[in-house]
This record gives sequence, structure tokens and C-alpha cells, in this order.
Amino acid sequence: MRKLNNPMNKYEGYQCFGCASHNENGLQMQFFEDGDEILSIWSPKSYFQGWINVL
Repeated sequence: MRKLNNPMNKYEGYQCFGCASHNENGLQMQFFEDGDEILSIWSPKSYFQGWINVL
């Protein structure tokens, strides 16, 4: 599995909610190439929960 780098992260002001690595309130998703598939593994932070252990 090979990690894919987000080329947009180098631009000042890039604040994508899904994948900007420096958006503190975003998902900060990372993507990986695994054969013919693109994968993302995301572990939600506690502030995304609406009720105890409920996303």
C-alpha cells in the first residue's frame, strides 16, 4: 500500500474539510493506493460525536 500525497496542501488557504491536513476542524483524511483501489482510513475525533460513542 502506497500513501498518496495531496498536492493541494502546499497552497496557503487550502482548507478542504475532507482532506486538508492543516484544517484542525476537518477530517484530515489520508489516501492510499492498494493495487486497483484507493483507500482512506479515518478515525473520528471525539468532537464529531453527537451522543456518547455515536457519530
